[in-house]
Amino acid sequence: MQQTPVVPIEKIDQAEIMKLLGKSRTGLYLLRSRDSTFPEPIDHSPLRWLRSHFNAWLDSHNRANAA
Repeated sequence: MQQTPVVPIEKIDQAEIMKLLGKSRTGLYLLRSRDSTFPEPIDHSPLRWLRSHFNAWLDSHNRANAA
């Protein structure tokens, strides 16, 4: 019987998201409050998101901005 490989969950923290988006902490807070499609954090202290969810959100916004 084959076992399914365990894939570690990659998280991205607030500082890395701020750096990738070029936003301050306040800018990220405003983005989160104004954009209902921005993913919800999975940890709240400290704030961290699933990297896959953030990357999917970023990809969808890049496609929308390119159109």
